[in-house]
Amino acid sequence: MRQNNLRRIRRSHNISMMGLSVVSSVSTSTIVGIEKYNHYPEPSTREKLSRALRVSEREIWPNKAKVENDGK
Repeated sequence: MRQNNLRRIRRSHNISMMGLSVVSSVSTSTIVGIEKYNHYPEPSTREKLSRALRVSEREIWPNKAKVENDGK
């Protein structure tokens, strides 16, 4: 089961991991961890990635965003 949509969104923007790393100021190793191992990064990293891709965090992490919002 996919935990996030980062790879799909990144590819739909036709941007490499390295390119996303540069525009988001998030390390390539962190991006690999998110895409390959479903790592759930800290809020500042999620914000940097969503801004760089011009999508909401909920689009990248639909299940996590729902859980976090429901818990508030």
